[in-house]
Amino acid sequence: MMATVPHVSDSGLTYWTEHFDGETVDPVWSAASWGTDSPEILPRNLDEVDTDLTVGDIVRDAFSPLIDLTQEYTVSIYIVPFKNKHHGKYTVYARMDNAAPDATDEGITVEIELIGGTDEDPPVIQGRLIEYNAGAPTYYDFDMILPDKADAGWFRVLIDGDDVTVYWQDTELASETVTAHAGQRVGVGIECTEYEGVCLVDRFRVEYYEDTVAIVKRERPVLVVSGGGGLYRETSLDTLAELTTDLGLSADRQIAAIDRGQKLYIADYGDVNAEGTDGAVNAAGTLLTAVSVANWTLLGLDAYSYHVVLTAVTGNIVAGVYEIDSIAAGGLTLTASVGGSGTCDFRVERGPKIYDPSADTLALMTTTDGSVPVGCSIIARYRDRLVFAGDPNAPHLWYMSRQGDPEDFDYGASAMDFGRATAGSVSEAGAVGEPIKAIIPFSDDYLIFGCKNSLWQLEGDAVYGGQLNILDMSVGIVDKMAWCKGPGGELIFLSNDGVYVLSPGGGSHPIPFSREKLPQELKNPDTNMYDISMAYDPVFNGVHLYMTVHRDAVAGGAQPGLHWWIDWNFKGFWPMKTTTSLEPRVVFQSQSYEAANNNVLLGTYLGVICNYSYSRGSDEGSAFESYVMYGPISLGGSMYRRGLISELWGVLDEQSAFVDWSVLVAETEESARGATVHTTGRWYAGASSKSRPRARGMSFLLKISSEVAPWAIDKIGAIIKRVGRQRLE
Repeated sequence: MMATVPHVSDSGLTYWTEHFDGETVDPVWSAASWGTDSPEILPRNLDEVDTDLTVGDIVRDAFSPLIDLTQEYTVSIYIVPFKNKHHGKYTVYARMDNAAPDATDEGITVEIELIGGTDEDPPVIQGRLIEYNAGAPTYYDFDMILPDKADAGWFRVLIDGDDVTVYWQDTELASETVTAHAGQRVGVGIECTEYEGVCLVDRFRVEYYEDTVAIVKRERPVLVVSGGGGLYRETSLDTLAELTTDLGLSADRQIAAIDRGQKLYIADYGDVNAEGTDGAVNAAGTLLTAVSVANWTLLGLDAYSYHVVLTAVTGNIVAGVYEIDSIAAGGLTLTASVGGSGTCDFRVERGPKIYDPSADTLALMTTTDGSVPVGCSIIARYRDRLVFAGDPNAPHLWYMSRQGDPEDFDYGASAMDFGRATAGSVSEAGAVGEPIKAIIPFSDDYLIFGCKNSLWQLEGDAVYGGQLNILDMSVGIVDKMAWCKGPGGELIFLSNDGVYVLSPGGGSHPIPFSREKLPQELKNPDTNMYDISMAYDPVFNGVHLYMTVHRDAVAGGAQPGLHWWIDWNFKGFWPMKTTTSLEPRVVFQSQSYEAANNNVLLGTYLGVICNYSYSRGSDEGSAFESYVMYGPISLGGSMYRRGLISELWGVLDEQSAFVDWSVLVAETEESARGATVHTTGRWYAGASSKSRPRARGMSFLLKISSEVAPWAIDKIGAIIKRVGRQRLE
């Protein structure tokens, strides 16, 4: 699961970020009194960076309000390699005097030197923490050899009272207790130590609590995720911590969630742990037993995460959904009486949960009226009603809470009560509806129900004058997360017939998205085989579509999925792949309270959350394998003549990494792709010298590839000559 829940807090937690995306820094910075120059920090203007040895230090003005020193705070910089190598030293300054900051007199200095980043020159960290007291330094050295390639990452200094902890890419490098300092001023320094090298800082960030009596209330979206059955929530920027709770969440399937009223409602569900038709309840109405269950403690239940559903009741039992108080070998003790003794059918399964960020608690969802919809895998919020669907026992039904009250599911309220809870199906009169696969609200105007082979629209309120209309009887949505909303508010979804787009506004019909370019693998996807997830990416202007194989759906464990990047500008489908440990189970467009963190997140099988970044030179230390194929291109100018590539040259961007080129020739356009490589070479940044492939044939392909990023082609030129007629044996 991945979701965000808005949280208004008066804790005083806030942050300040400098993005270093211009030719000058913000006016709050000033040159350090102990230094000689201000550093050049220009990650987006590399062509203007002086590549001679550079050094510089800058100090930020004092914060207003000041930092609350009784609580922990972090000072961080995001370091980016240049041409896949690190070239020098980076310094974070903190705890300097408020009036006259001088890092060599009072405060702490944390240095990290990053050098190298290739197979021949592995990256190495060397660093030290220095505390200054009245000009007297105390040194604490640390070092660590990094794995594989140089990579971008956060260099963080966590200050908690007088305890200072240093991190690189979330790996702890050092932890020391230093002498007390009263100052709060912070700064950053850069020193390039390699000729023609460049040291780059993409962001500087301080996250802290304000020291003031009148703390301003702030709304911040809190990222909440689940993994391994546990719930994790964002405690600070880029930091997740597991919640301590007796409850657990399903660990073997995608889980949907929706926020409402600063709480997160989680549609937790799972396989039925116990069910039968021989349930019996004692006279007090609190103990459920069954002859078919020999030992209730062996069913893998806990008393916190599950509901008991009683149906087909006799005697004094009231059918409904109940909570478990305790579990014994002979039966389940319920938290409330079911009305008295009798017999019943019973089912025990996971129920929906509620995470409250204010109280920082996870609770089993209960109701004040009616029964909680148990077993539903789909949840949405529409017109201030919670909407559930996806119960395998009634896959065609949807359930809505009372308007304004998510704890009321009493469907028997007065017909004149227009805010009452309600339930229904999506079908023509007298017909059994299709299984509901997805629910998508468009503000409070209308709600889309996506079935397997049909698309429906509820316009208005389900109780007060709403109308349910069919949008399409042949196009549906394959699964609950197989959709996203595009940049114009359009609905983009995967159907059995491929990707479709539904324009906003209501009443429109789904339109196939680039059917002539649609990969065959996207037709009739098997949802029993794949976890399917989609998200629009505003940073890169496209749609992520991931189809990840269930680990328990295939023999032999992990298998690669089918993943696609959909270019929104040119309507192109680009196949993607990940390592098996980083296969995404769910993809999510996050909303952070730092704008730079508003990007698409991938929750992976490894338990790692990833995102795409322009500044990363490798994938968790592994080189990117990227290539582009030009062609096939006719050599002879017609189907009767052959040709010869006599010269070939390329011009790369001045800051590009090198690329390798290969020429493949064949007698037909189709066979060129699988042809044997005729000639290879390598181009470096800028203009290259001419090569003479002397490649002869009817058609050729030019492949440009590299395992180093980033690289960019400006232009490619070739001289081609006709050499005679085609000859086939």
